[in-house]
Amino acid sequence: MTKTNPKTPKLTAITGILWLLPIVCMFGILIYQPNRDKSNEPKTIDSIAERTPKTKTQYNSNNKEVIETELSSFDPNTVNYRELRALGLTKAQSTSIIKYRATGKIFRIKEDLATCYGVTDSIYFVLEPYINIGDKYKIKKYENKKTDNTPYPTTKVVAKKESLFIFDPNTITKAEFMSLGFSEGQTETFIKYRDMVGYFESAEDFLKCYSVSDRASELKQYIKIVPIPKLNLNTADSIELCKIDGIGAISAKAIIDYRKKLGGFVKIEQLSEVKQITERNFERFSQKIYVDSVGITKIDVNFAPAEQLTMSLLAHPYAGRLVVRRLIKNRQLKGGWRTIGELVEQDILTTSQAEELAPYLRFRVPTKIN
Repeated sequence: MTKTNPKTPKLTAITGILWLLPIVCMFGILIYQPNRDKSNEPKTIDSIAERTPKTKTQYNSNNKEVIETELSSFDPNTVNYRELRALGLTKAQSTSIIKYRATGKIFRIKEDLATCYGVTDSIYFVLEPYINIGDKYKIKKYENKKTDNTPYPTTKVVAKKESLFIFDPNTITKAEFMSLGFSEGQTETFIKYRDMVGYFESAEDFLKCYSVSDRASELKQYIKIVPIPKLNLNTADSIELCKIDGIGAISAKAIIDYRKKLGGFVKIEQLSEVKQITERNFERFSQKIYVDSVGITKIDVNFAPAEQLTMSLLAHPYAGRLVVRRLIKNRQLKGGWRTIGELVEQDILTTSQAEELAPYLRFRVPTKIN
């Protein structure tokens, strides 16, 4: 008969409890894990535009404060990190704004916020109606006015004022622009705008820049646009062309090469046919150049030797082998033409080809045309 150990049942019970304990703990965590209230998560900046402009503070199931993302008026000079996050900005964007102030910079106008890293145009346009720059930080128009009843001091006190001077917005430097009383952010905005438009033709063009528009009436009398001498596109060499903003060494060479093929430019719009010239660059320097077509090289259709005529037309961008073949063949038969319209009538040139080639062809009339 087997002898029963009285400790065995007790050990078995303890072992079972030890095995079940982790399972019970995990089950308990799952049961009491608080449900996340997704409605309290910060909203993205893309959804803010459709929200009612007010901020609410709520509490979740753990009585933990949760700020719901809502738009409201704020001053970027005083708003804190938590409030920026409540506006829907990301951690990186909120930190960028705080760091902007930490460097000593001040938000003088609303557009200064757009210069912060990570604040894109789409984000700025959503926030712009709610930006409220405090009087302490706004650009002030200084006035020497007495505001109380105290006696006037014996020494004349003059309020501090920006040093205004005559300037050309096309050539003013960054330091000079800031000396007019503009912040670094406004100055950078202006420089970018000037690079984009290329050249201000009038004071009104300059004052369209939103970083200076608030001071239009104050600055207008100090603006003096100095006309830039225009460059003749048909006589300029590569060095002169490179002096124009938007034309580099490669594009200057391409312009001269194309000019030789044409025999000269008859209008500045022909630069669009040079593949190295972008539309944006053309807009930047189009006001700085002009064309004098007096010296255009013309091809003598009726009297040039056949070989010379062939080579000249084949090298020209507006002609081709088919045009050359038809022209040489018909000249031998007809003897010559009086106008370019006759070339169109005889199907030697199309209407569009005739319009392009007309400035480059000469029609000296033979003594006798059959």
